[in-house]
Amino acid sequence: MDKTRIEKISSALSALSGITSIAGIDIVSVSAQQTTVLAAKKFSDDFSPVPAEAVIKNGELQKSVKAGEPVFFQDKNDEGAACHICVIPLFIEEVSVYFVAQAKSQIFETDGAVLVLAGRLIAASGELLFGTAKTEDARYKDELMKMRNAQARLFPKFDNIPGLDISAVYLPTDLMTGTFLDAFHISKDVYQIVTCDIIGNDASSSFAGAAVRTLVRSYSSGATMPSALIELIENRVSKIISGVQSLLFLSVYQINQRTGKAIISSYGEINTIFYSKTKKGHIHVNNTQTGQNLAKKVVFKDISMMLEPGDSLLFYTRGVKNAANEDGQTYGENRIITNFKSNIDLSSRDMIHSLTETIYEFTNYSNPSADIILMCIRKT
Repeated sequence: MDKTRIEKISSALSALSGITSIAGIDIVSVSAQQTTVLAAKKFSDDFSPVPAEAVIKNGELQKSVKAGEPVFFQDKNDEGAACHICVIPLFIEEVSVYFVAQAKSQIFETDGAVLVLAGRLIAASGELLFGTAKTEDARYKDELMKMRNAQARLFPKFDNIPGLDISAVYLPTDLMTGTFLDAFHISKDVYQIVTCDIIGNDASSSFAGAAVRTLVRSYSSGATMPSALIELIENRVSKIISGVQSLLFLSVYQINQRTGKAIISSYGEINTIFYSKTKKGHIHVNNTQTGQNLAKKVVFKDISMMLEPGDSLLFYTRGVKNAANEDGQTYGENRIITNFKSNIDLSSRDMIHSLTETIYEFTNYSNPSADIILMCIRKT
């Protein structure tokens, strides 16, 4: 058993205390002969968890359970106090492995989503759980595919958003990434879109992305402006994930479907181009004074604009402008602007398809070096 790997994962679990209500975590190995706690972390000194052995013997886990699917139930600890428990079977084999989380109060759905991803990240590190390289590789790839499929299911569908024509594409560089795009209503008329671009393609970046997505869902409301939402998230994430400020790029768009008023902000470059149909011209928001300050990650401010029918916003991640061809030339912002304007009369869907094709042609269809998100928002 790799003790160093166990200690690393146990230490990494500390991040869960900052973004969930969880009070304690165990990673438990179970065979016919014994139950072994591989790693454990307690987030509250006054919390007495149900012993891992008792959790595994609970009747809820004796029912038909599937790997990767959380099981929620309550039990009492040795002092008779109620504990809320979430168990995620990582693998159910001759030697099974379970991810056990316990809390003093109800474990909410958002907490459960983070726990599931954390469990899958742990399962993906097969060195800890399995003995043979062949098994490790198979498990690793299988878990990464599960995570990738989960990310795909979470990608927003932009059909039937009255007043707005929105399309987007997400091209990840790897199976494991923390980059995401999320969208939902925060009031009857206001639709919010959040893009998160995290440098790196490993377990830590995936976990950081899951943490940010959870905080976005927790803190968003009709009364919270984009800059305020970003500041709340940055303050919380920076306390639980060391060095995340240099890795995280976050943009928030709040658009009133009825009036066309758009309020946007970012943590890092905002990478947004505004095109006015009536003026037949564009503004690159990066080049505004506020845009330049946002790029430095030193201020939290909003930029407001009115979208009239036919006006468009184009967002792109750093992976677009940094996409390189065989000669080392990058796609660059000039090409983004030129191709955006030359396709301005197309629908948002056709716009994204056309831009994506130009990127692939420029790079000779090679894999991007960084995650790519392209999104077009048009007022109808």
